[in-house]
Amino acid sequence: EHCIKTPGVHVIDCPVDYSENDRILNSELRERALAV
Repeated sequence: EHCIKTPGVHVIDCPVDYSENDRILNSELRERALAV
């Protein structure tokens, strides 16, 4: 609510889980690309 009512730039800290990126980008994507 404070951010909505106050003008200016607001930084929102939001944790992101990137633990699956390696498996998806380096394994699954390669396998799916070969299947196409």
